[in-house]
Amino acid sequence: MTSVRTSLTIAAPPERVWRVLTDFPAYPEWNDVVRRLRTEARVGAPVRFAIKLDGLPPIPFAAKVSRCEPGASFGWRGGAPLFPSLAWAEHYFLLDPSGDGTLVDHREDFHGALGLLMRGAMLDRVTRTYDAFNRALKARAEQ
Repeated sequence: MTSVRTSLTIAAPPERVWRVLTDFPAYPEWNDVVRRLRTEARVGAPVRFAIKLDGLPPIPFAAKVSRCEPGASFGWRGGAPLFPSLAWAEHYFLLDPSGDGTLVDHREDFHGALGLLMRGAMLDRVTRTYDAFNRALKARAEQ
């Protein structure tokens, strides 16, 4: 397994961060990383999205919501269309109260063949991309 771990503190309560994170139709208004995200905030809901990794064209993905705890965590799990057990990942956000704000841990765990691909320059690219998403989430939640 290979993991990406990014985090930052947002000067807003977890409930506010949660509202921004789960207002899926508004994503195009505030971030350039995930321009389109179609899902519902409930475990098992299908997820369709396209992510713009640093330096690459948008890449479409399909997944299912795997975590949904209002004000605390949200995430999805997806894999390769034909062989999901050979290449899959779980992408998730953990929200923890921190002083007057929220510590956001933005993570993804890559398993199987995806774990093998996430090395060196690709891992750096994904980390930079998630940091950019975090900064956009922070700006939106602190408005």
